[in-house]
Amino acid sequence: MLRANPELQGLSAMEVFDRCVDAITNQGLLVILNHHMFDAAWCCDTIDGNGLWFTDKYSTDDWLNGLTFLAERYKDNPRVVAFDIRNEPRPWVKEGGTSILPWWGLETSILNLFGYQVVDWRRAASRGAVAVWKGNPVANVVIEGNWFASNLAHVTDLPLMLAQGCLQSRVVYSLHEYSWYSTAYLLWSQRDDIAPVWVSEFGDMRRGASKWYNNTMRFFKATDASWFWWPLDPQKVPQGFDPENPDGQLDVFGLFNPRSRDYRSVVGWKLQDLVDLQAPSPDAPARVSVPPQCTFDPRANEEAANRATGGLEFLLSIHWTVYMALTTAIFVLLVLLRCIALCSCCLCVRTAWLGFTSG
Repeated sequence: MLRANPELQGLSAMEVFDRCVDAITNQGLLVILNHHMFDAAWCCDTIDGNGLWFTDKYSTDDWLNGLTFLAERYKDNPRVVAFDIRNEPRPWVKEGGTSILPWWGLETSILNLFGYQVVDWRRAASRGAVAVWKGNPVANVVIEGNWFASNLAHVTDLPLMLAQGCLQSRVVYSLHEYSWYSTAYLLWSQRDDIAPVWVSEFGDMRRGASKWYNNTMRFFKATDASWFWWPLDPQKVPQGFDPENPDGQLDVFGLFNPRSRDYRSVVGWKLQDLVDLQAPSPDAPARVSVPPQCTFDPRANEEAANRATGGLEFLLSIHWTVYMALTTAIFVLLVLLRCIALCSCCLCVRTAWLGFTSG
């Protein structure tokens, strides 16, 4: 990048980022800034330490302050249209076996004994939205679904905690859709007109051989879904970026052809399919209503966003569909498995001790 753009040499990373945003928006393109990772690395899994809004190195306050900083930095650029505050919230399996599980609308320490800590993504997302509005009160805020951005199951029952209901018009919920998510679309495709939903990632490396891809394209076309293809880049890791992997790593999902490792040629069938998908829908409204004016109150919304949701409130609030029951059952199963493992360990220790004393 620096070789091709010598005017960037000597600038800080933040200044280079500014130049990139300016270059994109000066071409008339819109920018949505995404808090993708704390560390510079490929995303995502449960052991990378980057699945939540805090890590061992960065606190929740660091995350919130960063959101406010960026929102304020670009508030005068009208083509920076939104802030996606956290990419793919997901479990964090720490060294030693402890697992931190994000849940929408629930935080509890009751499972700490069994090696599970449950943290509330709803509360964190509410605080993250408020942090963005402190920097830019009229910004749009994107909230990704839980569990690798695959699940918005509880959002309709437990919306963001805001003091001003009018701010909900500035919230967009986001999902990722890939073949390995199987039937995840059932959890986000309900059309209740509560809030806009954006499929901010989908992609594939196949076409005719992929039933998932063909069905997804038909579904997006039929519903006039909003989407982003992931990714543009032909490489996951550029050449020379990682000393342990000097040749880099190709991304077969890339819109640009990974075989050429550059930005000169695209994968033709991907581009053509996306162009076809962009055709205007006959069901698109001729006019879109403008939300009423809403003056952001930072103090009131900070107080509302910081409120914790108790277990009883969670259970009484959610609508028990089949999918709600399924996610809850998976959670209970994880707890039972950990209990069985702990009991087995205790039994083994007791047996060994009795054997030692009797010997």
